[in-house]
Amino acid sequence: ASPKAGAAGAGDATPPPQVTPTPQEVEVTIVYRDFRGMPVLPPQLPKMDGTWDWIRHKNEELHRVTRLDAGRLLRETFKKGGYCNEGIIVKYGCMAQMIKGTKIVNCGEAGKSLPKLGADPKLKMEFEYGQGIT
Repeated sequence: ASPKAGAAGAGDATPPPQVTPTPQEVEVTIVYRDFRGMPVLPPQLPKMDGTWDWIRHKNEELHRVTRLDAGRLLRETFKKGGYCNEGIIVKYGCMAQMIKGTKIVNCGEAGKSLPKLGADPKLKMEFEYGQGIT
């Protein structure tokens, strides 16, 4: 039996039209995992395209949202007084001292409001290499 005229696949060379999904904006609330009441921090931020350049140099939606999410998670650790990483709970021990010693600095009026720096301590760079160096 031969295919009927007009039937699908009967020599019809026109592909079906492609439907492109409409981009959508959505708002989400990130739910952070916790372990014994402490937020779980990942060991490090993810690489994108094999590097961490995105953290400082990229500005696409994915990069902005990932930085924002990481900042929110870090602020959550401050609220809880610590974090968990790989099952180990780390508590911040000097939060009050850190907050007391924090000063907001800006570069208003060409840097006039910046604090004065001490003398150069003349430190030298040390380079190490080998199997046991971390």
